[in-house]
Amino acid sequence: MKTSKKRSQEFIARKKKYARLLFTFNAMVWVVIGVLFVGEMVLVGNTVSAVLVALFFMINVLALLSCSKLLEQRASWVYFTIIIVTLLNLGLAFTGYPDFFYLVALGCDVLILFNVIPLKKYFFKEI
Repeated sequence: MKTSKKRSQEFIARKKKYARLLFTFNAMVWVVIGVLFVGEMVLVGNTVSAVLVALFFMINVLALLSCSKLLEQRASWVYFTIIIVTLLNLGLAFTGYPDFFYLVALGCDVLILFNVIPLKKYFFKEI
């Protein structure tokens, strides 16, 4: 029979794994959104601004991937960083609302929040 501590550890490990997978999937979705968006800008002839927009998309993707790696660390600042990045990404995904890929990114952000918020005690607990 499993003890409550063992179940709690399994719960935390499962939530972290799902959040890590969702962060990675969300980063891939943003790569697709970026390629499509920048591709349209290049076809129209906005090459200089397309480079700046591509840089913005790369920063967003790198922030998501770094959050997936930060889940392994156990500190309060990690929890706040992950929540802030997810909320900012949620707002960014909401700006392109009618598009399918933005809806997928929005759904991923909501699922990430549902997986990370219950881990508050894990991140704030002293080692």
